[in-house]
Amino acid sequence: MFAVGANGAIVHYNGTTWSSMNSGSSERLYGVWGTSSSTVFAVGTGGEILHYDGANWSFMTSGTLATIRAVWGTSNTDVFVVGGSGTVDVIRHYDGATWSNMITANSNWLYGVWGSSTSSAFAVGSSGTALHYDGSTWSTMVSSVSDGLKDVWGASASAVFAVGQNGAIIEYPPIGPEPDFNLIVASSAGGSVTMPATASTTHDALDVVSIVATPDSRHAFVNWTGDTSSIADVNATGTTITMDADKSITANFIANTLTANSTAGGSVTTPSPASTNHDLGATVSLFAAPASGFQFTHWSGDVETVANVNSASTTIVMSASKSVTANFIATGSTSIPMGSGTSQGLSGIWENSTSDAIAVGDNSTVIQYNGATWSSVTTGFFTDLHDVWGTSASDAFAVGGSGTVDSVLHYNGSTWSNVVTSNSEWPHGVWGASTSDYFAVGRNGTILRYNGSTWSSMTSGSTEWLQDVWGDSASNVFAVGSNGTILRYSGSAWQAFATSTNSGLRGIWGISSSDIFAVGAGGTILHYDGASWSAMTSGTANILDGVWGRAANDVYAVGQNGTVLHYNGTSWSLTTSNTTEWLKGVHGSATDAFAVGANGTILHLLPISGGTPTPVPSMTWWGLLIMAALLFVLGTRVWTRKTQTALDR
Repeated sequence: MFAVGANGAIVHYNGTTWSSMNSGSSERLYGVWGTSSSTVFAVGTGGEILHYDGANWSFMTSGTLATIRAVWGTSNTDVFVVGGSGTVDVIRHYDGATWSNMITANSNWLYGVWGSSTSSAFAVGSSGTALHYDGSTWSTMVSSVSDGLKDVWGASASAVFAVGQNGAIIEYPPIGPEPDFNLIVASSAGGSVTMPATASTTHDALDVVSIVATPDSRHAFVNWTGDTSSIADVNATGTTITMDADKSITANFIANTLTANSTAGGSVTTPSPASTNHDLGATVSLFAAPASGFQFTHWSGDVETVANVNSASTTIVMSASKSVTANFIATGSTSIPMGSGTSQGLSGIWENSTSDAIAVGDNSTVIQYNGATWSSVTTGFFTDLHDVWGTSASDAFAVGGSGTVDSVLHYNGSTWSNVVTSNSEWPHGVWGASTSDYFAVGRNGTILRYNGSTWSSMTSGSTEWLQDVWGDSASNVFAVGSNGTILRYSGSAWQAFATSTNSGLRGIWGISSSDIFAVGAGGTILHYDGASWSAMTSGTANILDGVWGRAANDVYAVGQNGTVLHYNGTSWSLTTSNTTEWLKGVHGSATDAFAVGANGTILHLLPISGGTPTPVPSMTWWGLLIMAALLFVLGTRVWTRKTQTALDR
């Protein structure tokens, strides 16, 4: 006979006297059980399980640190231990070789375990918990008490007793008939409970009852509330509830409401009033009317089902309650906010044409522009993307990275695919001279080059974080980065430029090899004339992240706090951007451009007066003849008036 207790105490009775045994443990031991004098198990705190082989006690690997309260089995290859810690119960099983965890739907601590066979065991615990094992799974039993149960024992599977706090003693099967439990169902406005068909029903203990909530056409189901502890899924319209007690539950519904707001400068005229209820799935018209002196820009808010977020007249599908806002700006603005359809941060933009642009950003976000709207593209990847560049509508690369993983994705005109680079330094900028010659730059001086089939590392001679790359040919490429770093590739090797700044440089772009701009921290703008770099006056202290232009006298720089600067060939000036979001990238074509940034921000940058000069029309021969005639007439009139004046004197 064995007995256990505090500080690893184990005593043995040999039929005459009790003697202390060396357990090797200092844990508090709660339970002991065995099949013979040479196969005994003891359990306790800290997940302690000890085994006695007739000579010595040894430690077993339990796989848990929770307190184990009881042990029982049918043989030395079929042993159960139970316990608990925090909000987790513990049931582990020993098969003669290892201990394994057994899954239950219970979270109460267990204090006792006993069984009649390998396919019938019982465990009891706190809050009246009673579980039964049928040889494969543990299931909850109705115990009829809420007191903590401390131990369980039986004469057979049909005569089991459990005892616990406050003198609780329960028997299984229970004396008398099984208890019946009442289920009461109700619903809020906007729907009904269609199963059960009546508001109050009676069920046998542990019956699993189907419940179904049905909203009307202008409402949506929200959840079940009330006695929901045994509902399988409180957020499902159709689910089940286990009748382990009397239950009262409510199905809750919410109206499918469309709320249409507007910023200053206009109003939403359809729908009217501003808040209206609609059938689930209905297509509802939206119309925004700008006031005099203002223009509509885009819809924002719950715009996932808006047909065209950049059109004042469009539709929205009521897949759920929606709240949208019509946005307006003053007429004549050159920076027009657009709806992007995403709230992810955008970092890179590349425009192939006025009807083909790609923007990339956080969590592998890729959105594409078709000349009217931006739409999301699924890439199947999850790292952040920092930049994008392409050579045609069917050839573009997006680069980025998160954690220890880099991403280089290629677009073939229809799908995006991952390209293996064996690099983990987060490529941050990308530029290409042709379909078979791209450059990408990143952390720790990383520079990669693509030859049309594979990416390979280049020796940069730098350990700085390189942020951007641009060139006017494959043998004249520039990279910029932290601490004022500027590198140039001449076709054979990368070399560093001496610059007058230590500011981090974050963007680079140029018209030609002798007209290049680099931007960065603290409003830094540098210009390269083909011989040296010189600082320019930007007029801002905000960080600048991107630079791009249409011509030498039409260049944009964008950055922190919605900064959009424009260079007219002589000086930089601050423009009204109509946003305060951090702008990360800018790119465009001959007639328009886009800037992208935080929270899905996209600005459509229209040409600025005083930027690209308007060419003078060429003269035809008859145009020259007409101008000569006009000059002759004007000259004659002038001479005649002068002659007449002289004669009058």
